[in-house]
Amino acid sequence: MHSSDTLHQLFKRQAAETPNVPAVVDGSTTYSYAELDRLTDALAGYLQARGVRFDTPVGIFMETCAEYTLPYIAALKAGGAYMPLDPAYPQTLLQKILNEAEPAVVVTKSAYADRLDFDHPARVLCIDSDEEWRSGRYDPTSTADQSLDHLAFVAYSSGTTGEPKGIQDPHRGAVHSYFRRYEISDYRVGDRVACNIFFVWEVMRPLLRGGTSYVIPDDVIYDPDPLIDYLSENRITEVLMTPSLLETVLNAVDAERIRSGLADLRVLWLNGEVVTVNLRDRALAVLPDTIRLLNTYSISECHDVASLDMRAMTETGSEFCPVGFPNKDVDARLFDEDLRPVEGDKGELLIGGPCLARGYLKKPELTAERFVTVDGNRYYRTGDMARFLDDGRIEILGRCDYMVKIRGYSINLGAVESALTQLPEVKSCAVIAEGKEGTDKRLVAYVVPDGAVELGIDPETGVSPRLREALARDLPNYSIPSIFIAMEAIPLNPVTGKLNRKALPAPPTKRAQEVDLPELPPHASSEELKGIMLDLWGRMLGVSQGAMDGDADFFDFGGHSLLAVEMAVAIEKVFGEKILAKDIYEHSTPNALTEYLKNPRQENGEKRPRFVEDARLDPAVLPEETAFDRPLTEARSVLITGATGFLGAFLLHEILDRTREDVIVYALVRGGKKAGPDARIRDNLAYYGVWEDRFEGRVKGVAGDLAQDRLGLSEKEWDRLGREVNLIFHCASLVNYVYPYEAIKPHTVDGTEAVIRLAFTGPTKPLYYISTNGIFPETGEGPFREDDPIEPYAEDLSSGYCQAK
Repeated sequence: MHSSDTLHQLFKRQAAETPNVPAVVDGSTTYSYAELDRLTDALAGYLQARGVRFDTPVGIFMETCAEYTLPYIAALKAGGAYMPLDPAYPQTLLQKILNEAEPAVVVTKSAYADRLDFDHPARVLCIDSDEEWRSGRYDPTSTADQSLDHLAFVAYSSGTTGEPKGIQDPHRGAVHSYFRRYEISDYRVGDRVACNIFFVWEVMRPLLRGGTSYVIPDDVIYDPDPLIDYLSENRITEVLMTPSLLETVLNAVDAERIRSGLADLRVLWLNGEVVTVNLRDRALAVLPDTIRLLNTYSISECHDVASLDMRAMTETGSEFCPVGFPNKDVDARLFDEDLRPVEGDKGELLIGGPCLARGYLKKPELTAERFVTVDGNRYYRTGDMARFLDDGRIEILGRCDYMVKIRGYSINLGAVESALTQLPEVKSCAVIAEGKEGTDKRLVAYVVPDGAVELGIDPETGVSPRLREALARDLPNYSIPSIFIAMEAIPLNPVTGKLNRKALPAPPTKRAQEVDLPELPPHASSEELKGIMLDLWGRMLGVSQGAMDGDADFFDFGGHSLLAVEMAVAIEKVFGEKILAKDIYEHSTPNALTEYLKNPRQENGEKRPRFVEDARLDPAVLPEETAFDRPLTEARSVLITGATGFLGAFLLHEILDRTREDVIVYALVRGGKKAGPDARIRDNLAYYGVWEDRFEGRVKGVAGDLAQDRLGLSEKEWDRLGREVNLIFHCASLVNYVYPYEAIKPHTVDGTEAVIRLAFTGPTKPLYYISTNGIFPETGEGPFREDDPIEPYAEDLSSGYCQAK
């Protein structure tokens, strides 16, 4: 079984055969094959009119949803390559990728458009609001001369220095990989394939064979109870999970409920981590006999390598399940670190054959390092230690380089180290992954302070909210270490000069697998409830009593998405209240979660939105005198927030340009970078081409933080600004359409209240508040006018950003 057609040619052929069959389903949105073919033709023509040609990247910046498939397939039809951009990317990473890859177009939704409001070479298309591409004026030109060796997609991951690397994958690899997968598990009309975790790898495969791709919502995939409900209600026949997620489901959901909820499931794929024999045995004991449990080993640089039906596998005496025999045409070999063949023992797994990527975009040195030629054949160095069993099956033993797998995420330790050493308080560091393969591993960072700087590390728990917050500006959440250990120096091997891992001190002990839960006394007071929640928090996170307080953040103390599920289950057992993992994201401290449990429920069982109450200004925040308008030309000194952003740069330029030369402009700038506030403001203005030498000395950076009390200012500095400033422009905001309300509230809500208080400190001064208009309800029932009360629409505001605004 093989094909010489490209991915979109195969899709178009299938669409002609099954035009009325549902292709993609997402909640209330369903695209038939014919509709998906028609819409992607129109969008492909639009993309070509915007400069997309063979191998041109097209960015896709949105959540996993049905609309995602439109630019995905349209980019291919236009001759280009789709390029996934995760909304969870920190802003700095997003900027690096767009400026390196230089996509012709980035397709997004209106809710994410603000995050693309910086200087980059791409046109931005809001697919949900821009109707031009649907107008029928754009027909794609022929790409008949496109071959399997043209690019299909560019997938970005982190590099060893923190620089992102774009993996250039041609059609050949995906097509070959898909057809080998069909030989193991094929699709037919009526099959319902649920996709989310590795969405861009999963969603297209059923669409070449007549199956239907169901998009699991992002807020469902990691919550076991809603996930089982979703799979059951949609009668899903196939799904892919990471081993960590499957283990979480087995731990959190009753076995009988799993069996009944998965009555329609025929195939369960595991991918992203090694599978332990213990997990395989637990799964087979619970899953109906009709479900095939398949283990697959795949890598972005070379697609599927091997797969195995774990019901039929023979025992090997190992604690890990093998990943199967190499797929047909895949050349799998073991080598030592000097690229000498290894026979009969473990070594680094190298992969050759038709599925290899071209290499890394604009990184020839890295491409040459990872894609090597041995005996005249090209191979990719996987960085995985492996061995061949006697019958030829592959068993993955772990990593042999700086890349680790944690809960299905590929994390480059070098990238984490690079981000740490960029912080002014860190001189040097080493990051390791603690834990055996197949267990819940965690990242541990060993850091050497730069001078006498306080790192804020708790010596008992290894927790440092300060370092975690600083790293969150540049790293995705899953790449941020859970544990930090301060050291005088990083130990090195005196012979090799490399890190001496054996000399590193052991991190704090992880919690036991089984946790004794506290008991809730009858008629517990509010304070008792908080105390019990704090006790439960400590037991679940493995933190000793007294090491944290009621305002300790779940994620600062090593919590993660799968542990949040365990916490939700434990809370139901102790408090008798059923919550979801997402509730812990939104109320991530013991005190906040206790208050959430105490809130009255609405008729539908949901908690009342707290942000409605938070929107009411404290009556104590009142001016001593009536505010008055003050023209900018009459201002003696001005305060601006958000000056290091895109909008802030041009606003600051206008303020400096329109005020007298003796007017001082104070700019609130968040600290934590090696460059000082004045330099950061000047560099930002220069970056956007609006710095002028005449502004020298007129802008004074003020190190602060909107999320801190008094904007992170000392009492003396607060009072001084309150007296001196007589005009305030507030345009800073945490723009993130993925974060829940509780994550955005300290910066956007509490920060704005602090700015209002500053306007009433000393002489009352005018405050100009600047915001986006992307805050309207998503019901589509307009029009919404700027002077309409927002409360009637409050429950329709679903994103944390909208709620905070």
